Amino acid sequence: MRAGELHVRVLVAQLKMAHRLRREVDERVTAILEEMTEDDSTEPPDGSAPGSPRRPSDLAVIRSLPGAGDKVVSCVVGEAYELLRRRDEQLRLLSGRHP
Repeated sequence: MRAGELHVRVLVAQLKMAHRLRREVDERVTAILEEMTEDDSTEPPDGSAPGSPRRPSDLAVIRSLPGAGDKVVSCVVGEAYELLRRRDEQLRLLSGRHP
């Protein structure tokens, strides 16, 4: 075999592996986002009756945006995490529910 053919075979094998890994990562990101959306239920507003519908979580709202796929949502959540955490802490401080 010529060196060029061997090189092409190596490149094809690397591309196949990269494609498989990318698919696995995409599946894992989707699973993580679904798990986070299920776990991220927010409490009903103060004063509402028990059993009343809960507000959608921030993550559920972001995932519902048209055109926002898992890659966009994961980037937004990653960038906004600290801001959302600080907002939640400030809301708890104001409402007297912060430890």
